Amino acid sequence: MEKEKIKNIYFFDNGYGVRGGANYFLSLIRYLLKIMDISVGVIDFKDGYIAEQLKDEKIKFIDYTENIWDIEPNSVIFCPTERLCLLKPLKKSVSKESVKIISIVWETDIGWGCLYPADIIKKFANLLYKTNSILFMDLGCKIATESKNQLNKKFKPNYLPLYFKHGTASEIPPHAAS
Repeated sequence: MEKEKIKNIYFFDNGYGVRGGANYFLSLIRYLLKIMDISVGVIDFKDGYIAEQLKDEKIKFIDYTENIWDIEPNSVIFCPTERLCLLKPLKKSVSKESVKIISIVWETDIGWGCLYPADIIKKFANLLYKTNSILFMDLGCKIATESKNQLNKKFKPNYLPLYFKHGTASEIPPHAAS
């Protein structure tokens, strides 16, 4: 999918309570809502942490508990790598090629052996590499993910930036929007 065709960005990090990754997504969502003319959505529990924090924002909401997700064509889903195994089927009217899943790693020890059977970890790492579908929170996460204990594969240094005003993540610095 070409960047120009992206019409919807979804963030999938279902859960309850304050979490670093969820706050990372919240800051990014608020940034996107402020500076971009793009539809932003959340996949979460109805009373999940991210859904509750954004209940007054103009976003699309998909209930994680639904068996089939109603995600529009030309969408991107940002998903923590440890939650990739929790993704659910999309409506049959949406072609797989029109939805891109981008995984973000923000843990330094993700436990790949617990998430996936050993025989598919190498195939999975190759798929993430080939489709350029993995982002890292920081260099430490990238190095840990590339280690022999995890995916044992060298990835491009793709990072998802997050902008903070001095002392707070609730406001966007003036230079970041220009």
